[in-house]
Amino acid sequence: SPRSVTQIKQYKKANPRTRMQKPTEKDMLRKIRMYNLVPSQTGSTPDVLSLERVEELMGFAKGHTRSCDQFHTTDHQRRKMLGDSFQVDTVAYLLTPFVDMQKAGNLPPEGITVLSLFDGIGGALVALHKIGVKLNRVITCEKDELRRMVVRNWMQKHAPHAIHIEMDDIKDASKGPSNTTFIRSTMSKGPIHLVIGGSPCQNISMLNRVSGRKGSGRSGFSGDDSHLFFSYVNILRKCKEEHERKSRLRNIGC
Repeated sequence: SPRSVTQIKQYKKANPRTRMQKPTEKDMLRKIRMYNLVPSQTGSTPDVLSLERVEELMGFAKGHTRSCDQFHTTDHQRRKMLGDSFQVDTVAYLLTPFVDMQKAGNLPPEGITVLSLFDGIGGALVALHKIGVKLNRVITCEKDELRRMVVRNWMQKHAPHAIHIEMDDIKDASKGPSNTTFIRSTMSKGPIHLVIGGSPCQNISMLNRVSGRKGSGRSGFSGDDSHLFFSYVNILRKCKEEHERKSRLRNIGC
């Protein structure tokens, strides 16, 4: 019996009056969920959205994750990166107060400093760019080298004058002796105007069907991935503490 989506379509075309067996229908529904299929017309077999269309729906420019001189991506890698990303236009809407602050002159004319944790393919940076917020310093934290290459390529095209600092693991900034030093060193050159990021949700998502398993299952914030939420909170707390410390020093004239 047919197994792939293409085979199913060919089978239905060759046998229009033959009802598909239940195991085959089950396989098709599984593929619909796995590959984000949508009907191309009423009554037709669903087709896979093109990667360029997925990029558009997610708010990115066409080809944002496509291979270029700096890196090579497969279709599977592109779908995975887009599936883990922010919906850019939603984030842009949430960040619109920065537009008013920029117009009112409450932000540096050269641009803001952004600390983007779990940066992925740069959804937050693209959102800021789309609403016209200038970037001066960008610190991105992302462990996947391919995603860092995508962001590096985007920065070179859309924010070539911004200072771009890369970190490959959030733990570099949240644990060990370098944590406070890193924050103080960064904020000695100016305030961090925005800390943003989406920590992994695998261990708290209802889509994770393995419940109660330690580590990789739906084990809550104690899981291997979702516990990194607390690293995000820790870094945000340290940024606030450093901001308050610098404010106190200014008030006493130091």
